[in-house]
Amino acid sequence: MAYILSYSLVLAQQNNTFSWGYTLDSNPGLQTCQNYSLKIGPAASSKSGSSTPPYYLIAYEVGGITTVTPVGSTSLVWQVIHAPGTQLMIAMADAKGNSGGVDPLIRTVIPSPGSISATCHIPAPDKSFVMTSNITANGNLTTCKPWGLSINGGTPPYGVTVAGSNASVVTNMTVPSGDDVVIYINKQKPNTAVHDSTGRWGIGTSLVYTGGTSKTTCAGQKTSYTSAPPVNASSSSTSSQSTSNSFSTPTSNKDKVIIMGLCVAVVAILGVAIVVLWILLSKWRGAKKDLSERPSKEELQQSSVSPPEVSTPSPPYETPNPVAVTAATISNPMMQTVDDTCSRPGMGYPVIFPHAAHPSHNVHPIASNVSNNPLVSSNPSWFAQSQQQEPGAGFPYVLPPQQPHFPQPFQEGSYRGTH
Repeated sequence: MAYILSYSLVLAQQNNTFSWGYTLDSNPGLQTCQNYSLKIGPAASSKSGSSTPPYYLIAYEVGGITTVTPVGSTSLVWQVIHAPGTQLMIAMADAKGNSGGVDPLIRTVIPSPGSISATCHIPAPDKSFVMTSNITANGNLTTCKPWGLSINGGTPPYGVTVAGSNASVVTNMTVPSGDDVVIYINKQKPNTAVHDSTGRWGIGTSLVYTGGTSKTTCAGQKTSYTSAPPVNASSSSTSSQSTSNSFSTPTSNKDKVIIMGLCVAVVAILGVAIVVLWILLSKWRGAKKDLSERPSKEELQQSSVSPPEVSTPSPPYETPNPVAVTAATISNPMMQTVDDTCSRPGMGYPVIFPHAAHPSHNVHPIASNVSNNPLVSSNPSWFAQSQQQEPGAGFPYVLPPQQPHFPQPFQEGSYRGTH
């Protein structure tokens, strides 16, 4: 027995209230663009055959799109509009959404004989509106195990239909608004082929086969919905025919991906840390090398250049060696100096100083005006007057009333010595 998943906004919860069939030859294939007559009868559990026309035929294309075709109310006719090579699981429903059951076989569409045009084929499916599964194509799904189905594209809210081949009923599920993932608990009998297709009858996944126990009550488990996409989802392409023996749940797969994501994040952080550490180490080495090339404190002291010596040029004249000098205090610093063009008498220099020492010349130690200095005049009156001058007295210097008495030089021939 096989069953199919499909999105549908049309079908309601279905009950097997009638049966249906079509006239086929010995070939189980369906010729493309051919018309097939359909018959309606009572359900196996009811002889009354209560159903409400008109009727609809739902063709679930494996790896393709699902089509819903009105087939009429009395003389029911259905045209195969799927391309050759496609596989179909077919079901019927009446106007109230009651189920007529699912074809026990998965039909293969084959080319039609003669020159029948292929213009009846449905257009290419919208690849932006798909459903993906966390079980690979032709994989196995154990009884009561969750099956993660993620819806991408389309316009929510979505409807999901579960139909089993040769099943009396199909199950419709309405996905809450805002959710796009169905965690379907498998309650189908073993050895059931599974197909899921997308809303607006878009692209579906490949077949998945059920297995495990025949106890399908699955106590405490129910189908749930979420907005997080299931992990490890496979594409709905029919080219993927690999078989998977893994029955891991979407939760366990999600945990694995989270662990992998953390590992990748840790590796990325370690890589960034290594790069930053390398940059800092390079800068530290460069700074250390720069410091090693700098001269030490002792080298800087040894190699320091002394400031240039500043010298004041000497005046163009020389000062004769003094014979008898004394000291005087200048109270007015703005007074003319010996460098000015004024005459020395006009500046108030004593007559006894024919020449004054120039400031730029080194003055040798000279005798002071003490009484026991033989180089200073012994004139008592002049000495007494000079001692009465207060410190800081300014020029002009007043001469003593009496000129000091200096010894007269010897006249030539007046020296009498002993030989």
